[in-house]
Amino acid sequence: MSHWSDDLAAALAGDADLQIAAWAQAAGLSREGVCRGFRTHYGVNPGRFRGELRARTAWLRITEGCAPLAAIAHDLGFADQSHMTRAVKWLTGASPSDWRGRPGCVQVRRTGRASGSGRPRPRGTW
Repeated sequence: MSHWSDDLAAALAGDADLQIAAWAQAAGLSREGVCRGFRTHYGVNPGRFRGELRARTAWLRITEGCAPLAAIAHDLGFADQSHMTRAVKWLTGASPSDWRGRPGCVQVRRTGRASGSGRPRPRGTW
């Protein structure tokens, strides 16, 4: 049986507009209790989890394809390309243009490591 925090993580991954307070109320929990329990289970609060997940998704799309950066930012709900750039740089230590700085688009394995590139691996707590 899964812990409620796993259910919340799945809900956060599936719905970018999910409100924590509404989810907590529907689950019969307090918002504060949900935030504390989620942090205990995942090491970050739900908002940080959602931000890291979105930045990781952007990083994967940047490294796996050749779509324009502005289009990726828009598709993932970032305010603009610079917002996405800050998130990806915080996560990986390199900007999206650094990831694309070499000839062609970089392909990554699903493990999070850039294939043969010697580039930094995204950091994360989960």
